[in-house]
Amino acid sequence: SEDFALQLATVFVPLAASSKVVIRHEAQWQFAPLLDHARAKHWTMITQSSAFEALDGFIRSLERYDDPPVERTIDKFDPVNDHNLTHLVEGPWWGLDNVEQRQTSRKDFVSLYERDDANVTIPPSCIPLGDPLPSEGREINSTNQHTIDHERRMLQNIDNISRALGSGAAEPDSVTIALQTKGAGYLSSSNLRQRHSNLLVVASLVDNPYNLGGLSRVSEIFGAGALYLPSPTVTSNKDFQSVSVASHLHIPLKALLAKDLENFLAEKKREEGFRVVGIEQTDRSVLLGDEACVLPEKCILVIGSEREGIPAIVLSLCDLLVEIPQIGITRSLNVQTAAGIVLCEYAKQF
Repeated sequence: SEDFALQLATVFVPLAASSKVVIRHEAQWQFAPLLDHARAKHWTMITQSSAFEALDGFIRSLERYDDPPVERTIDKFDPVNDHNLTHLVEGPWWGLDNVEQRQTSRKDFVSLYERDDANVTIPPSCIPLGDPLPSEGREINSTNQHTIDHERRMLQNIDNISRALGSGAAEPDSVTIALQTKGAGYLSSSNLRQRHSNLLVVASLVDNPYNLGGLSRVSEIFGAGALYLPSPTVTSNKDFQSVSVASHLHIPLKALLAKDLENFLAEKKREEGFRVVGIEQTDRSVLLGDEACVLPEKCILVIGSEREGIPAIVLSLCDLLVEIPQIGITRSLNVQTAAGIVLCEYAKQF
């Protein structure tokens, strides 16, 4: 009903500005479909609200809104209108994983229907064929045009917010207040979300769940291809989860015990051409950021233990040892902080 939708929209407004990333993102993803439904139903109590329209405009102005992550592809699933053969065999839900490939398509059913003998009485289909699905993605003439369109939407959104606050339209040169996009740095381009399959992070020597959660977080943020842990069961630890903020759900996690690390590194170097990079302070470490510090593209990044660092046998397998330049007196960084700095440097180089 309109009253319930109004209550729901009102609740979404503060949730869309929550300090918790998961709550904020979920509220923003659900607000726009609610406004679409209200417009279709002509619910003026919602559609004529300047506050609701301003929030809706802001959400739609984000680049990621038109290029949602794969897990959002079924958000708009309609159990009635999408109950057809077309959606069954080639709907967007097929993109959720790569376990199975599509075996048929809508045109196959069209071809079968065309072969039916018009003189033969056939019972009506229990599932309709359905209309053709729109082509995936948007045709963009150029990156520059895409950027211009995005900036135009952002300025229009700022105008809407200014009017909702009663301050009139905002001039482009007068906009000085930053709009927080915390947790949405990935909204700029789908290309930035591609993982570095040649970057593996090995945390087999780390045993603190808190630090492992942090390593999961920075590894996922900077696009590592996989994270190796002493045991994947650590993801159920509350200390791990308090730092990982669900990052472990978006990066491949693999088990690798510390006792197996030596053989693992040797095999990866010999069979697949990886080079091993260790984060450690030694007499032959190179400073991160120096010209001499060129990280390999096929890189296995080894993180040392919290107390003893990287053992000698593993150091001997490292092709490159990097040290983070420091100014202060404190000798070392936390393992997750150090890993984040090196991963950021890798992302810059590749």
